[in-house]
Amino acid sequence: MLHDTSGTATINTAAVAEWLLSRPARRCDRHHRGARAADRERHTVIKFAWAGDGNDTIIANDFGDTNPGGRGNDTIVAGGGADTLYGGPGSDVFVIKTLGLAPDTIGDFAVGSDAIDLHQLLTAIGYTGSNAGDGCWLLLAQDGSGQGDHITVDTHNGQGPQVL
Repeated sequence: MLHDTSGTATINTAAVAEWLLSRPARRCDRHHRGARAADRERHTVIKFAWAGDGNDTIIANDFGDTNPGGRGNDTIVAGGGADTLYGGPGSDVFVIKTLGLAPDTIGDFAVGSDAIDLHQLLTAIGYTGSNAGDGCWLLLAQDGSGQGDHITVDTHNGQGPQVL
């Protein structure tokens, strides 16, 4: 049982985990052979989680995590906080399901190898079309400093565009 009250717990699962769920008071689904689950108390929040050489799935919590995957084709799911996501070597998928309070950062996106999956986000905001660029639901633009790109989402609810 993991127990931490500081809110800055770190877990390195490189040697053992195929699946890691960093939400408090839940267990990993054991859908894959060799998967490991860590029990933790309800108030324990994992803020930094490292994955290993397999095809890992890391699901961030809502407190803003730093979640680096390892070698392999990882799936990294952002939570509601300002997450920093790294896939590591391999063909990785970064899943954004909701608009958080602060933008997420993908630290090592590799064009032609990695992918960003926005299907659940688009469904959550009510988009039903086939090209989210039409109607300005999604916009990809370089940031002002030239250090990267931003994805902006317009929920068409009167609140204006938000940066992912």
